[in-house]
Amino acid sequence: RLSPLACRVAEAAAVLGRESEEELFLAVCGENEDDALEAVAELIEQHVFESGVRFAHDKLREAAYARLDEERRRKLHGRAVEAIEKRYDSEDELRRHDAELARHCDAAGLHEKATGYYARAAETAVGSGACREAIGLMNRAIALDESRTNDSPKSRRERHAHWQRVLSFAQFGLGDLPASSEHARRSLDEVGIHLPRTPRGWQARLAGEALQQTAHFLLPRSMVHSRASKPVLRDVAMAAQKFSEGRYYTDEKTVMLASGLLAVNSAERLGDGAGLIHTYANFGAVTSGHGLNRIARRYYDKARQLAIATND
Repeated sequence: RLSPLACRVAEAAAVLGRESEEELFLAVCGENEDDALEAVAELIEQHVFESGVRFAHDKLREAAYARLDEERRRKLHGRAVEAIEKRYDSEDELRRHDAELARHCDAAGLHEKATGYYARAAETAVGSGACREAIGLMNRAIALDESRTNDSPKSRRERHAHWQRVLSFAQFGLGDLPASSEHARRSLDEVGIHLPRTPRGWQARLAGEALQQTAHFLLPRSMVHSRASKPVLRDVAMAAQKFSEGRYYTDEKTVMLASGLLAVNSAERLGDGAGLIHTYANFGAVTSGHGLNRIARRYYDKARQLAIATND
């Protein structure tokens, strides 16, 4: 039978997971250090902990966590958030704990803060190839964000455009092209760009994007750059590019060209050298794959020339 102190300490440790570092555990448990370490020794003696602050089995950790009432659970998760944020003061270090912080914030009822951590963790997960994990994290961010009322509709649309774009990349990474395309379409919808759904609509879109690309070719670069939000333009370019890549695999040439040119036009308006090189090269790749070699060579050349000019 455990002492009341040992029970409290086990419950606090359960909030942090099966194993936790001593410094973090001491910050969260709320007991003075001597009492906390005495309780840890008791828990080791009773085979609840193996060594240090580590449960001997997941079931023991789950049982300790289940004993927490809602108020104490929220309080302990809130302490965990404070302790982790305090410990990792640099942005790079903190980013490595985004998913952990998101879950603690969520359990503590800090939903706005949790939303930001979930979204950032999802983006990091996509970048590392953990696409399935990214989808779960981002879907939770979107679900929590539905109840947010303290920002403007414009900010919400731009935020969701970015998140839908991240989901498009994650689904593409899993090979789910229909889901990837739908998220890319939603991303563009959020900022007022509505992709066609009919062959005639795509033909008109292709004509319009080709006309704009011709204007970009003729105009000085300074006249092409847009005053629109750079993050929004970046998401438009990336979402359109991912949509175009998907159409390459489904052999929808008109759709591929129209959405690919939308990506190119948006990237040129953005004016970001590295992103534009990638967009040109990607458009060259998808067009060459369909035998459109003259178009492909033009965009490969543009990518090469820009890379040389920018020392990339």
